[in-house]
Amino acid sequence: MRRSLRDLGLDAVPFRHPLEYPGRPAPEPCLLLEAELLPLRAVPGRPLGAWPVVGGEGTWPVVGAEGTHTDGGAEGTHTDGGTEGTHTDGGGGPSSDGPGGPELDALLTALGRLVTGHRHPVLAVGSNASPAQMGHKLAAHGLPAAVPMVPVTVRGIGVGCSAHIGRAGYVAAAPYADPAAERRLVVSWLDPAQLAAVDASELHYRRVLLPATAFPMTLPSGDRLGGAYLYVSRHGVLLDPATGRPHPGAEDQGALLAALLRSSKRLRNLLGPDPRAWTERARAEEAVRLEGARIFGEEGWIRPEGELPSSAGPPDLRHADLMP
Repeated sequence: MRRSLRDLGLDAVPFRHPLEYPGRPAPEPCLLLEAELLPLRAVPGRPLGAWPVVGGEGTWPVVGAEGTHTDGGAEGTHTDGGTEGTHTDGGGGPSSDGPGGPELDALLTALGRLVTGHRHPVLAVGSNASPAQMGHKLAAHGLPAAVPMVPVTVRGIGVGCSAHIGRAGYVAAAPYADPAAERRLVVSWLDPAQLAAVDASELHYRRVLLPATAFPMTLPSGDRLGGAYLYVSRHGVLLDPATGRPHPGAEDQGALLAALLRSSKRLRNLLGPDPRAWTERARAEEAVRLEGARIFGEEGWIRPEGELPSSAGPPDLRHADLMP
């Protein structure tokens, strides 16, 4: 079943619409393929690359001689010389649909993309969980969006707000260590070029390796993930002045900005009177963003994050390197 982001209501890009931050996350295991989501069926005991890409015959793209998607077969099939009921590009593509569809790695190979074992798992606490935002970041670097995205149950990670204002005008999410937390967060499997593109979009963050020994991660299949990368804010996390605890992040951006404006006259003078004015003023001028972050600190709202790992570990570990 091929479903467009627009049809699914997942097409809003937070970078373009800051009050939509963090965007809607991938709702289920899926393959982001340009502006479409292809569902994945999690199978206990089978590696991610062997999960079926759910769908029927005749729904899968085929790579032609120039790397383009063709459907040169008869109606109801996608083939350039294979027999009816098969999906082939003449060499190396999915040879047929198994139960639920071709396996993920076979489809990635047919598309000329890296298989899952050679990709880097990256855990998202904010807009990187949004297929639309992920596609936007990759497109900005001229890269195709072919990204497996899977909601994973993670223990030990809280989601707060980074103590800075991003160039899109919103206050982005940031993780912090919370031993009592258990939540569902999206992991994306990025190839090296995609990882570099996302790194370039995260200038206010450092990428660290989150080991599953300290932060258990469970796939929807029930199997364990051995670890994943995580972006940790360089600025610390924002504290809620009413509670002294981290402000909840990755929730309603308008409500967050309204709460911050209510809590500080200086912020109201700089960015008020309302969330829309905040995003417009912050987006327009870097000096305003920097001053807003300075006010966060002077109000005493910043908690440094020192309990999460500080290192990315060996350079750019792949999924295959991180299997438990």
